[in-house]
Amino acid sequence: MVGRKPSPSRPVIAAEGILRERKDAFGNLWQSGAATGVPELHAVQQAFLDAGAMQCGYCTPGMILGAVALLAGNPRPDEAEIVRGMNGHICRCGTYPRIVAAIRQAASAGGGQKAAAE
Repeated sequence: MVGRKPSPSRPVIAAEGILRERKDAFGNLWQSGAATGVPELHAVQQAFLDAGAMQCGYCTPGMILGAVALLAGNPRPDEAEIVRGMNGHICRCGTYPRIVAAIRQAASAGGGQKAAAE
């Protein structure tokens, strides 16, 4: 669903869904908006886009929220801690290596400190 209308899932649609539909439900993921009024992505959201960690978009909201929670508790996890922390989140497309890479990227970008501060 994008803009409350059915839409086939794909990475762009998943990202648009985060931007349009998750603002109210997960407001703590948003940072200050730019002068244009368009909100900036959270470090974890940006890392997922950069790493190509979403394919069909089905698991993306849960993966992102799980990653934010993981980084809030452990801002600098190693790979084993990421795998352990994300255990139970299922990706139908099998993009687990890219999800782990995205979480590492978000941690490097300070995503854990931002999550803990929000």
